[in-house]
Amino acid sequence: MLSSFIYYITTNQQWANAQQLGYYTNPRLQAEEFIHCCTEKQINRVLDRYYNGVSHLLELTIDANRLQIPVKYETSPGVSRLFP
Repeated sequence: MLSSFIYYITTNQQWANAQQLGYYTNPRLQAEEFIHCCTEKQINRVLDRYYNGVSHLLELTIDANRLQIPVKYETSPGVSRLFP
């Protein structure tokens, strides 16, 4: 059974901007029309692959049951695992 929690990595600055705006957005969301998330077991690999050397990161926990749209699990290019 999949957990209802999914995780999103962002920077302190992006989260501070979201707090001021009252919602979260970033350029990738505009271009791709979805937000890249991961499961709890995938967090360390995501950090290593996409955020190596990046500081001031936050891990946001999202309760997928509270979202107004369904979470879709798909593979990522070059990775055979499913990501939310």
